[in-house]
Amino acid sequence: MDYYPAESMNDKLICLVQPLAYRVWDPKHRWFFYTDVQPEATEFLNRWTGLFDKQGCPLYEDDIVRAHYDWRFGWVRALVMRHPKRNQYYAQATAVDGTMLNIGCYSFADSYRLGNLREHPGKLVAATPQFPHPEAEPWWLSPAVFRPMRGPCFN
Repeated sequence: MDYYPAESMNDKLICLVQPLAYRVWDPKHRWFFYTDVQPEATEFLNRWTGLFDKQGCPLYEDDIVRAHYDWRFGWVRALVMRHPKRNQYYAQATAVDGTMLNIGCYSFADSYRLGNLREHPGKLVAATPQFPHPEAEPWWLSPAVFRPMRGPCFN
């Protein structure tokens, strides 16, 4: 069990219980079962990443998380996956133009789990920019807000 200080007003310690290590999808019944005994490797097997989201939910492979990417895209929905060459996890989102957005595992603690790819595939949507037109004029330069001066302005 791991304990970490809560960011709440009452400063209680939150107990994070280690979940079962494997999650296996049963396509016949369309539900998951969890186990600590390593089953044979199949396409239906998801491993626990060893990490939790902001609400304390364990994150498994193929989970969909909502994480903050950057100022341009803001909060995106991404798929948790294992890195093919390293022994660590990351989340990958896709922008509307097909660009892959990678989110490191260090951001998982500030993300929110939305579901998983098997039960909720519709929750994994493409990332769209928060500010769609970068060439648009900022509001503070708009002539509708401030009338242009006819001559020099001395303070």
